[in-house]
Amino acid sequence: ALRMLANCYSSSGQYDLAMKMYHQLIAKQKPESAEQMEVIDLAAMAMYKRGESLEKTDKLAAAETFTSIASEFPTSKVVDRGWFEAAVCYEGLKNFDMAAATFESLPAKFPKSTLREKSFLRAADNYKTANQLEKAARVYETAANSIPKPEFAIPSLSAASECYQKLNQFDRAGKMFEFIFDRYANDPKTPQALYNAGLMFEKAKIYTEAISVYLTLSKRFPESEYAAEAFFSVGLCYEKMNQFAEMAGVFSDYAQKFANDRFKQVQALVKAGNAFYTMNNFPEAEKDYMLAVSVYEKFHEKSDIDVGDIAESYCKIGDLWYNKFSNLKLEAKNEKEIKERIKDKTKALEDPAKYYAKAIEIGVEEWTIRSTYMIGKCFVDMAEAVSNQTLFGNAAEKIASKVKILSSLDKYYQKAQEYFYKNIEWAHNQDIGGEYVDKSMDRFMEMMFRKGDIMEEVGRMLKSAPVPGNLTKDEKDAYAQVLEEKWLEALDAALPRYIDAVKAAKDLGIAKNPWLDKARERIREIKPDCDALNIAITQWIPKPKPVPEVQPQGKEEKVVGPKKGAPRVAPPFAADEITTRELRRIQNIMSMQISAVDKIKQLNRIEMDAQRNIALEQEKIKELKQQLHID
Repeated sequence: ALRMLANCYSSSGQYDLAMKMYHQLIAKQKPESAEQMEVIDLAAMAMYKRGESLEKTDKLAAAETFTSIASEFPTSKVVDRGWFEAAVCYEGLKNFDMAAATFESLPAKFPKSTLREKSFLRAADNYKTANQLEKAARVYETAANSIPKPEFAIPSLSAASECYQKLNQFDRAGKMFEFIFDRYANDPKTPQALYNAGLMFEKAKIYTEAISVYLTLSKRFPESEYAAEAFFSVGLCYEKMNQFAEMAGVFSDYAQKFANDRFKQVQALVKAGNAFYTMNNFPEAEKDYMLAVSVYEKFHEKSDIDVGDIAESYCKIGDLWYNKFSNLKLEAKNEKEIKERIKDKTKALEDPAKYYAKAIEIGVEEWTIRSTYMIGKCFVDMAEAVSNQTLFGNAAEKIASKVKILSSLDKYYQKAQEYFYKNIEWAHNQDIGGEYVDKSMDRFMEMMFRKGDIMEEVGRMLKSAPVPGNLTKDEKDAYAQVLEEKWLEALDAALPRYIDAVKAAKDLGIAKNPWLDKARERIREIKPDCDALNIAITQWIPKPKPVPEVQPQGKEEKVVGPKKGAPRVAPPFAADEITTRELRRIQNIMSMQISAVDKIKQLNRIEMDAQRNIALEQEKIKELKQQLHID
């Protein structure tokens, strides 16, 4: 009867009366008997219901009621539920520290509870809400250690890694993923965990650790979709460590082992070529670049291959041939030999120009501008070699030869100037800058100056030519007068060229340049009152890239850019080149005559590359912010 009355009080919400009667019943029954345990459960449930009734009006009182179940009825069936609900109440009060601590303590306090998994996760969530990521990571680690079944432990270790990443503790983040391999080597998620571990160690700049896990992944799980990417990443780590011999070896091996992935195969060949190039092993570098080009030419219609790698290969092959061209000196024992040397060097100019032209044809901004600049530089170097060639004969004959040589340089300067101008034109039309744009501007102005300077140099040589000794005094004076006139004629011929240099600088917005300063100095020396000295020049600066302009609702979004009708020259590349190239890659894959499975694999690779690049770029941004003291 007493028990039934207690149950009635509990059902009607009169919990104090119910608890009083339950306590009387418990005291009367045999300790730890089945009857007593049943009453304890009823009493604990009454207390639990009391907590539920308080939850909407007084969460703190509800939490205290829920937790008191553990102190009064620690063996009851609802004791763990009461503890869990107490934590929920603290959570509702936004006391996230208390909620997290309460959730965290449940698994140890009630080791047989079915709420342990939820408690670990809710504890970590509350610590994260309270911005205590270190504690959240610790909870996830403890959860994985306490509940080792892979479907729970692997996500927990991954979540711990994520917390450590946000704390910039990338070494510990990597260790979390490494634990997954140590404990669950046969789980399907393990290859991805190993790959993530390598990526974290890379971000921590612990490259030896990264290499170790990448190699483990590629060897233990050769059939995994991450195996090839891991092996490729080994080469990237060696590159960052400046261990170029190892880098070359890994990328060369990759190109052979994973030839079915043409995109990465070409990338690996270019990377191997770059490593050999850095080590001055030019034959091996050229071999890898040429192989990359041959793979592209053979498979580009059927395979996704980055044209940027091909443009780089052509440009680097051009560099190798440029080095051979540059090393040919116009030195000889006689005029016949010098003519042969000039012929050989002129012929040698064709090889670098041919490969640079191929790089330009690909149309990738970086390598187009660089290759265009290098063709111009070839003509500059040719002019310099011709100017410094060995001279023969007596003093008068040497002067005559030198004058003839100087007169021939204009064609080389003009050709070089044309290529440098192309880069400047592209830069203006695309609002781009960079190293080779700046170099092109400098070289362009140098060519403008030198076309005037060679006129003066001819005059200077004639003016300083020795007077024949067998002439009379009057004849010597007349001879000297003629030479002086030649000098003045040279100045007259040079002046308009210097003026053209100043005008060109104004048109192109080149205000600060040493060759412009020299041209002005010569104008000032030759004609101090020349109007060209008063030409004001405004420095050209690339404008920011066009950005979407926010429009009122209902109107189309437009891109801010040049006004309609503004003159533009079609460039060999797009303004947003990287995005355009990646979209083109995706379109190419979708249009290929390959199976859907192969298309998915290639698209997954693009996604994997993008995720890797995003992660590494984010780290670069953080480092830059630290350098600039930006929060």
